[in-house]
Amino acid sequence: MQQKRKFIKRVARRIFEYFLQGLLYLTPIGITLWIFFSVLRYIDNSIQPAIEQVFHISIPGLGFVLIFMLITLTGIVGQSFFASQLRLFIQHMIQKAPVLKTIYSSVKDFVSAFLGKERKFTKAVRVKINAGLNIEKIGFVTQHDLSILKAGDKVAVYFPYPYSMMGDLLLVPKELITELDIPPAEAMKFIISGGVSSLTPEEEKN
Repeated sequence: MQQKRKFIKRVARRIFEYFLQGLLYLTPIGITLWIFFSVLRYIDNSIQPAIEQVFHISIPGLGFVLIFMLITLTGIVGQSFFASQLRLFIQHMIQKAPVLKTIYSSVKDFVSAFLGKERKFTKAVRVKINAGLNIEKIGFVTQHDLSILKAGDKVAVYFPYPYSMMGDLLLVPKELITELDIPPAEAMKFIISGGVSSLTPEEEKN
């Protein structure tokens, strides 16, 4: 009887371990898909009424597809001379409105930091925050030349918050910075996950 109980406990423990392992596999995938489809549904629901009113059709996901095609087409057309001049004209008009200028410049620079040709988040660094306790933070150098701020001996380092699009910007003395040999995407993933994601060295990525 006692042996039977031990066997049942062992089987139950093994099943529970498999259950936890299943959660480990499925939770990241599930959350990722949930976020993706939530965004897709939000976009689709925003544009679907207009599509139904104009074309009298209702196809799930059509709104997302149309927006994707529109953005892609804008990227293609935006390479032409006429579109470039139009974009410069719109930017010039926005620059004349103080509030719009601040919002536009901030958003443009932030998006360009991730997606543009002049990406800022290209080098992950380790910054010594407290020399006495040997405490460090991981961030990204976004500006090397701070002479206009009369801080020529410092660099601008951005520290993203875990599970957030926000972060802190600190001006850090260059001697407190150590460059990391890991891809920027790996460093960002490590920070955003709160340090639970594994890190892959630069050479293993190539």
